[in-house]
Amino acid sequence: MAVFEFNAGNHAQRRALANALVINALERDGRVPVATSANALQPDGQNDNGWDQGLLFLNPARVWLQPPGWVTRMVARNYQPWSVPVAVAPPQALDVSAKRSEDGRTVVLQVVNAGPEPVTAELVLADFKPRRGSVSVEGLAGPLDAVNTATQPNRWVPQRYGWRPTPAAGNAHFTFPAQSFTILRFD
Repeated sequence: MAVFEFNAGNHAQRRALANALVINALERDGRVPVATSANALQPDGQNDNGWDQGLLFLNPARVWLQPPGWVTRMVARNYQPWSVPVAVAPPQALDVSAKRSEDGRTVVLQVVNAGPEPVTAELVLADFKPRRGSVSVEGLAGPLDAVNTATQPNRWVPQRYGWRPTPAAGNAHFTFPAQSFTILRFD
């Protein structure tokens, strides 16, 4: 089975979160080898039916990603082949997919906080001890109607930074911003 189109009637942060939720669900399920988002390319201002859902917008002068396009890029940049079981409590707070590298030296968490408030979570990586003290974080957060425009093509883009969990070994707490998709990469 393959999923050839995630469809939406918009290209805003709400679609970015919906795409991230579907990607997480399909990765946890493990039976779908291919899943893609509809309308990769969208000519700016050229759609006359209100179905502007492109991941990447373009005009004669430039090309820019929309929030759901950034989600696709974030997932691709942090791909790992093996799904890892994950538990979230309470279950309605966050949606999480966990993956690891073939050699078991890297674990990636993809976390969606679709809610209107930040959520602080305790992260427990059972049977995994990171080799580095810093975790790579990439996160996309913003209002549900956030979009990038030709005049502001980089208004809503992922932020990348290093995070040093405290304590370095063992359980740590991380706050996931409201209406966000965050990837934590433990090496």
